[in-house]
Amino acid sequence: MEPGSVEIQLAYDRPVVSDTNVVIFPLLTLGYGFRNGEVGISYYNLQDYTAVKSANAKYMLTHEHDSMPSIAAGVIYLSGDVDETDVYLTASHALGLGEEFKATAGLLYQIPGYSDAGTHLTGMLGLEWGTPGRTTFGIDYVLDDIAAGAVFGATMRQPISHNMAWQFGIGNGARWFVGLNIKLGGE
Repeated sequence: MEPGSVEIQLAYDRPVVSDTNVVIFPLLTLGYGFRNGEVGISYYNLQDYTAVKSANAKYMLTHEHDSMPSIAAGVIYLSGDVDETDVYLTASHALGLGEEFKATAGLLYQIPGYSDAGTHLTGMLGLEWGTPGRTTFGIDYVLDDIAAGAVFGATMRQPISHNMAWQFGIGNGARWFVGLNIKLGGE
């Protein structure tokens, strides 16, 4: 997210959680970017469940240069039917095929708020490609999410204008996602 920018997302998501398809609409997200990171809040209206609210923050520890990856750390707090805190550390780097190809790897530490579950450490992998400002694609994989198990997803982001884009996604377990992203301000 660009420094000084505000991003708004309205989305429909149908993930699989504990072998159950869950419908989330609306999923509303508001984020703000600053020089070395971003903060955000989200509201998830889960059909047949209590709504979930979340807050997140990410900080860039180092920026990518030469052969060094960018390294970021973040935290996500979820409250509602889901009560969980997730802490993550990622490293990202262009693959040498130009700025259009970037690989990410990371660790995700999940701390559920319900008493019968212990903490959980898992890995994350991702690949993004495309031309910024044009159609971009991404794939991501979480090795073993505490609630959903192995999670695979693929997304496509298609700009509508210089500050709006559609985002479409699919994943394992009959998951699919569609969202509208709006960016205001920034550099």
